[in-house]
Amino acid sequence: MKSTKTWLRGFILILSSCVAAIGMGAMPKQESVPPQPFYADFYSGRVDVTDEWPEIGVKLYACVLDCSRFRTEMADVDVKSGWYEGLKINPSDKKLLYQEVTFYLDNGLGSVKAPETSVMEGAFIRKIVDLTFDGPAPTEIIEEPMKEATDTIVVKSEEGVKEIPVSEPSLPQVGGLYNIYFIGAVSTLGLGLILVGVFIMYRGRRYRLY
Repeated sequence: MKSTKTWLRGFILILSSCVAAIGMGAMPKQESVPPQPFYADFYSGRVDVTDEWPEIGVKLYACVLDCSRFRTEMADVDVKSGWYEGLKINPSDKKLLYQEVTFYLDNGLGSVKAPETSVMEGAFIRKIVDLTFDGPAPTEIIEEPMKEATDTIVVKSEEGVKEIPVSEPSLPQVGGLYNIYFIGAVSTLGLGLILVGVFIMYRGRRYRLY
């Protein structure tokens, strides 16, 4: 009787172990700890400019590591009050975490970079960063039409140097009135001599016939 109870206890123990093992196998496997959430950083602060910037139409944007990697949307800047806010930096590339943030002021014609920088933390925080823009405001470049070059003669005198415009030289005239008259006279004289010679020859033959 005692051996039967011992065998029964052993069977129950083995059966319980099998059930526990099957239950543990059916439980979902625990995966690795999920990565940290990646949030945006929000910036605001003062804007100081040293050049004349328009009071309207000026925007601010920021880049993380490089503007080709990430560039924020434009945020309005009140140049008169010297304040900006609502600059949101939210790159999706996690490789940009803890990388340098640079700031640029844009007036529609170009951008000027601020010497101040920050670091992208992705911790859903608000940062106050005051920015200074020492560079001149970009302006539109208007190309002047090219002027025709003119020859000049420089005349030096005691009063200074004066430039006198000179027209382009013309080709020299070949021959002249005297040459034409001379050729006409020679031609007329030659023709007259021919006629006189013919007349003399004709009269000489006539006298011979008589």
